[in-house]
Amino acid sequence: MEAFIFFGGIAFVAGLIARSLFVTQRQPQVIYVQTKPMEHGGGGCAPLILIAAVVIVLLLAASGA
Repeated sequence: MEAFIFFGGIAFVAGLIARSLFVTQRQPQVIYVQTKPMEHGGGGCAPLILIAAVVIVLLLAASGA
């Protein structure tokens, strides 16, 4: 029984080595995607933040805090 396990292990290792010799690894596929350049119009979210800050200040001033 021990000989069966021993030779089975040797066959397994030999199979791994043989597989690594004949099976080539695929190169990773790289896809380059170019996006359209963004136009620099508008201020992004800065105007929204400024308006929200002004509204909060006005609400605090109106409530007397």
